[in-house]
Amino acid sequence: MPCWEMSKFTVEFGVENVEFLLEALKKMDVNYTYSEQQQLIVFDGMKINLRNRELEYSRYSGVDVEALSNRIKRNYSRVILEKAAVKNKWLLKKKKEQRQYVLRRY
Repeated sequence: MPCWEMSKFTVEFGVENVEFLLEALKKMDVNYTYSEQQQLIVFDGMKINLRNRELEYSRYSGVDVEALSNRIKRNYSRVILEKAAVKNKWLLKKKKEQRQYVLRRY
């Protein structure tokens, strides 16, 4: 492949609440820029296009995209659980040695 050619790939990435996604990225210590007008979040050679609900990345970004996108999704889900727990006055507890959370009323 010639050196001037770039391959781009996209992954469907639906987000219902942008503030929760930005909070999840902050918790992951990801340096990002967010353009509310263009509905884009850019970081590490990747873009989350909120209008098209896509995660766009270059093959040469040097990032393990699958692992990073899964990490973002897990942290986004955790932020949603934390917000729901506070709103409904529940306790959020992580099960040991598993990636599962338990919500209980207090």
